[in-house]
Amino acid sequence: ESGARGVSADGSVVTGFSKSGAGIIEAFRWTAGEGMTGLGDLDGGLFVSQAHAISADGLVIVGHGETIAGSELFRWTQADGMVGHGDLPGGAVFAKGLAVSGDGSVIVGVGTVVSLSDTAFIWTAGGGIRLLKNVLETDFGLDLTGWQLTEARGISDDGMTVVGSGTNPDGFQEGWIATLGDLGGGCDPLVDCSGNGVCDPTTDLCTCDVGWTGPSCDVPACNPACVNGQCVAPDQCLCDIGWTGDDCSVPVVLDAFIDVRPNRCPNAISIAGGGNLPVLMIGAAAFNVADVNLDSLLLHRADGVGGSVAPMAGAGGVRARFADRGTPPEAPCACGSAGPDGLTDALINFRLTTMIDLLELGAEPTGTIVSVLLTGELVNGLPFSAEDCITIRP
Repeated sequence: ESGARGVSADGSVVTGFSKSGAGIIEAFRWTAGEGMTGLGDLDGGLFVSQAHAISADGLVIVGHGETIAGSELFRWTQADGMVGHGDLPGGAVFAKGLAVSGDGSVIVGVGTVVSLSDTAFIWTAGGGIRLLKNVLETDFGLDLTGWQLTEARGISDDGMTVVGSGTNPDGFQEGWIATLGDLGGGCDPLVDCSGNGVCDPTTDLCTCDVGWTGPSCDVPACNPACVNGQCVAPDQCLCDIGWTGDDCSVPVVLDAFIDVRPNRCPNAISIAGGGNLPVLMIGAAAFNVADVNLDSLLLHRADGVGGSVAPMAGAGGVRARFADRGTPPEAPCACGSAGPDGLTDALINFRLTTMIDLLELGAEPTGTIVSVLLTGELVNGLPFSAEDCITIRP
């Protein structure tokens, strides 16, 4: 499934979006020689990108892509790939580039602000993304009292004429056309650099405050950079799912629950015995055992002594029996008598002799209580850890 949305002036380059069998929506660029090539997506959030327009020379493509913050304007070139340019300040993050000038230097489209839903924007490398109404009123002195410019749908090749739709002072929807002059550089004395910097009237450039960057000082900067997340405010990272820390570099470890030798307490282990050791992974509201990657499971000693041991497996991998058997304990190593709780649990088995050998339990005196950890990952890669105790007997 695909849709074409734009074509270069000579018809040699087409852009749009394509939907894969897995439901992934991705912007594309097509030529007769290369066929359809995916343009990727912006970092964070769902994998969704759509192209809406292409420059006359076919070198610049614009549209929107998903990030962890929302839907943002993107500009794609062969040299830089897909680069996000955010949204208008305030409101939900939702911006689409709908049209681009012939040389790719000016983009217009629709975004959101606090007081309005859809509103037209204009983007240049020097000025960043700005409300088109503000540009027309402030930079060109137009009186647009009562007008709401809902969206900018088209722009001429020279970037000087923009068309779109909006609501007129009488409250009716009406198309409009705006003829622009020189859009200038990054700012002018009347523009406040997004409130995050100072404009130099002699150069029309912004000097950004600490924590901000970009031509119009509208892009937050994080130091250190966000490793697995997005910088949403100065030195403030919004981490992707499964990561934490100031720079989103620390994996989140989900707390889980196990019961060694279910329904027995204490969990006495004979170092001279054989057979299997059953371990119950106990389901909870925040821990669905059906989401566990069984082949990632390992049993360790909490004190770090010895190695680790994997559950017993067959030709198809680790085997588990799923049924509601228990209730999460009040604390690790605590004995409990509560029965099933309505949530599915998973029972796995370890070869006892292998565990005694690899965890070096044979050297422990009789009566020693050893804390063991079951670690693993969910199918989405999120790690988890669960703890219980065993007691050594002859």
